[in-house]
Amino acid sequence: MTRYLALALLLLGGVAEIAWYGSFGCAVAQVPTKRDAAPGEVNRLALGEIEVSLPTWWSRRGQSDGKWEFYSTKGPERLNIHVRVADPPVRSDEIERIAWRFFNTVMSKAIPKHAVVQSGWEGVTFSITGVGTSADNKVLLASRFIVSGKKIVSAVHTIPIEAVSLEGYLALETQRLAILRSVKVR
Repeated sequence: MTRYLALALLLLGGVAEIAWYGSFGCAVAQVPTKRDAAPGEVNRLALGEIEVSLPTWWSRRGQSDGKWEFYSTKGPERLNIHVRVADPPVRSDEIERIAWRFFNTVMSKAIPKHAVVQSGWEGVTFSITGVGTSADNKVLLASRFIVSGKKIVSAVHTIPIEAVSLEGYLALETQRLAILRSVKVR
């Protein structure tokens, strides 16, 4: 029930405009580009192969083998980013298919009920962003998968459902989707 409430709030709040995405049968929406934080309150971080913009109140916990973990000092939000090297490199005509296969495999296991809010080409990379709740309905999840010829990147934002008020839900969705959209492969 909670997962339907979260999706309904997203849709009713006007944050996303839903349309059906072809043969995949997933809902697709426009990712908000407006950030919750003012421009002076955002740090742009270069982390080896990727870049990400986070509000200044976020901190980095640890990193190892292409993995980064960030957390908000204002609440229980987390952002985990994992960069994998594509070996052998992915052919350009296979990038989109691999991104969808990776997205559907991961999301169907971790987030059985999910919606795609953005997918498409950004230069030579293909990315997919989705939202949903965990299988046990205790965590709101938002994820972004990016595939280029040489890198496969997954970024997952998590926050416990009990930490989100109904009044703050739309601002949170806008902020976390903007954070995920800022993840770029260099």
